[in-house]
Amino acid sequence: DNPTNSCSTMPNSVGWGASMGYSGTASYTANDLALECYGAVPNQFGIFFYGQSTANAPFGDGVRCVGAPVSRLPVVQAAAFGSASYQPAFTSAPPDQVTVDSTWKFQFWYRTPSSPSTFNLSDAISVTFCQRPEPPARTSSGFTEPSAAWSLKMRVASSSGYSNETARKPPQTFR
Repeated sequence: DNPTNSCSTMPNSVGWGASMGYSGTASYTANDLALECYGAVPNQFGIFFYGQSTANAPFGDGVRCVGAPVSRLPVVQAAAFGSASYQPAFTSAPPDQVTVDSTWKFQFWYRTPSSPSTFNLSDAISVTFCQRPEPPARTSSGFTEPSAAWSLKMRVASSSGYSNETARKPPQTFR
């Protein structure tokens, strides 16, 4: 299954608030999942953090969606348009952490210097890690990657904020 968004985001000084996204797959073996956040305050620092439980608690100017205990990833800086990303190496995480068939929630915590609490949070994304993407289908001309294995959830700007769309990489044929 593709990762799904949950919880809610709260407005920040630059707009509707920050929303989580991703690129890559939920394949533990491929280890190509990149966490993405859009709509954070430009040029500010933040961290992606994750845990297995769900929360719904006011925290700073936002809502903490990921319940304790949590693990934090390294500090990243949002780009000039408020986007941040990080590609964790889950296959090198401690063995009691991310594993095949485990579900984790991810969220971005970022600085908002002009607000009273000085920080806010994105919504959350839930990822269930699978063994690997589905195997290529056999064709008469070779192997074709199924587009489902390359499904990417993207954020696209719209006049009302951010909306989810699914974009698919065109199938590639291997000979």
